[in-house]
Amino acid sequence: MAKKDFSQLVAHVEQKQEVKEEATNLDAQLKLLKEAVTHIINNTLTLEHEGKNIEKLVEALNAAKDSVDNAITGICNAIVEAHQTPLKVEMTDESKQVMEEGRNKMLQRKSSGTANDRSGLFRRVSKKNFAVLIRNDIFLVDL
Repeated sequence: MAKKDFSQLVAHVEQKQEVKEEATNLDAQLKLLKEAVTHIINNTLTLEHEGKNIEKLVEALNAAKDSVDNAITGICNAIVEAHQTPLKVEMTDESKQVMEEGRNKMLQRKSSGTANDRSGLFRRVSKKNFAVLIRNDIFLVDL
């Protein structure tokens, strides 16, 4: 019977050793699981924080877009207002003389047949004013 008791004792010790090894493996797996849960929690918090940052970024980009739209609208309104503003031109005697000399030179070139595309820049409307063509807009200048 001693052999049986000894065999049972060895089997019992081996069983305890296996349980100890399984407990050690279980502790290691539990530690890895706790680390994984910690990483998941940290990543979730980071994502929530980054999500808030993205919302702020989207708000900032929308505000910038609206600001650009407002700037474009302001520029367009200024252009429309400038086109609707009457232009009054006053000339000194010296300016009138320069215009008259330019007109005479233009007429000489035109009559000599060497007029270029700009020869039609000034057109005499009457004895007292000129029509000035600037970028396809016609302005009347009183003399």
